[in-house]
Amino acid sequence: MHLHFLTLKRQADFLQERISGAVIQDSFTQMKNEWLLRLALSNGRDKYLQLSCHPRFPFIILNDSVKRQKNSTTVMEELLGLKISNLKIIPGERIIRMHFENTDLRLIIHFFTTNSNFFIVNEGDLIINSFKKSKALKETAYSIPESIQTDISSISSSQFLKVIRSNSERSLLPFLKKNFLHLNQTVLNEIFFRLEIPKNTSSEKLEDKDLIKLYAAITSFLKQCEADPPRIYFQEKLPYVFSLTQLDHLKNFENEFFEDINSAIRFFNFQSLKYQTLIQKKNTYKKSLTQRIEFLEKTLMKLQQRQDQPEKKEYFQKIGQLILAQPHAIKPGAKSVQLTDYYNPKLSTIQVQVNPDLNAQENAESYFQKAKNFDQKLLKRKQRAKEIQAQLKDLLRLIENLQSIDSYQELEKIELKLKSENLLQKSEVEAVKLRLPYKKLMFKDWEIWIGRSARDNDAMTFKYTHKEDWCFTFRDIQDLMWSSEIQSARKIFPKMYYNMQLVLLLLIAKPNMPVMYRWFIRR
Repeated sequence: MHLHFLTLKRQADFLQERISGAVIQDSFTQMKNEWLLRLALSNGRDKYLQLSCHPRFPFIILNDSVKRQKNSTTVMEELLGLKISNLKIIPGERIIRMHFENTDLRLIIHFFTTNSNFFIVNEGDLIINSFKKSKALKETAYSIPESIQTDISSISSSQFLKVIRSNSERSLLPFLKKNFLHLNQTVLNEIFFRLEIPKNTSSEKLEDKDLIKLYAAITSFLKQCEADPPRIYFQEKLPYVFSLTQLDHLKNFENEFFEDINSAIRFFNFQSLKYQTLIQKKNTYKKSLTQRIEFLEKTLMKLQQRQDQPEKKEYFQKIGQLILAQPHAIKPGAKSVQLTDYYNPKLSTIQVQVNPDLNAQENAESYFQKAKNFDQKLLKRKQRAKEIQAQLKDLLRLIENLQSIDSYQELEKIELKLKSENLLQKSEVEAVKLRLPYKKLMFKDWEIWIGRSARDNDAMTFKYTHKEDWCFTFRDIQDLMWSSEIQSARKIFPKMYYNMQLVLLLLIAKPNMPVMYRWFIRR
């Protein structure tokens, strides 16, 4: 509600009491979208009227002091030396008008989010100058944008009922927001919460007495907004919602009261401007993490739903045994054979596919290998499920950490982590910076880092490894397997030693491996 009509009305009344009779001594800008007026009050003190036409957080506030910077620029010079006579808001509009003594010039202030602007207009409603688009708007006619919305405070409950019954839309909430002034999303969320009306309710589902209650609740709430102390609700320590009264639907959020409307507007907008990038990035990162979590959860579900089917392994083993027991059944060039099933009490025959280029022994070995592969696939599937569960745990912890972040330094750490895990797109410079100088593979509960090149070997050694890691430098398999480090390592991880030769063969067979290998192994 920081841009609600009632918020601007209360702020206009606040300013009218304090700057009426003040003389504009200076008019300048030193930040994008920001305009500052130095005012000399009747009591001899100076105050600064600060206006912003930021696309999301436009505002007008009164400050005690502002230091003019060297890079500032004088703007809207036509107002210099003018004495403010009054400042009022146009009824039903988010437009504030400032009048001056002994001149027909007026300052008109628009607060329309993406279309906010400040105009100097003469008696003939011609724009003399404007804060934005001054060249395009100068000497053009100014007119107040027409509104087709109804002010709910200007109609009776019976008139309200008549308007609602003319609603041809399915949902009541969008209709109220579209056709009535001052009923924004925050206001309607609160009203529907207080009356326990579902947000997707249509007007047809409500009786006349329910609509009368709705009218009474809306008018009562708007009256509370005219007098209650303003407050700000926080989410994760950051400004979330500005309100002119208590919001029951946000009762679980932290909130803070303010003595006056000016202080509340200043705090909300300054903090929002300060943290808007932080909030946007947090939401972006949370979305990326959530999408990755959803993908991993689906993948894990598919892995868990796949049946082990141990009968396939038994079938492959049986076929291998039957082929060995009946080698005469396989004729040269045959793609299938009829075998007697000795495992069946009825000794029925089964048709089996064979490779015509292989003999009986080789075909049997092929089926035995399929049985072994079945165990390996099952093991890989279980290992993959374990890896996904570990990734999910890390991602959920990242989301939890992300929610508690309230500084850019902490957010940068999360950002680097996401980019290193390829969860966020990296720029070309970042891709080089975040590139790891090693390839990583897992062997049971051991993690192996292998340098990508001679230069990467040094980077890996001095920037990434720990003193507890095992380091091996070698040129070939024999060099490694007979090195003193490996012979010592046999005592620490003997099982790994016997499998290392196979691992090395697989790795060294890959292209683009460095001439000098360097490994770091940690548990």
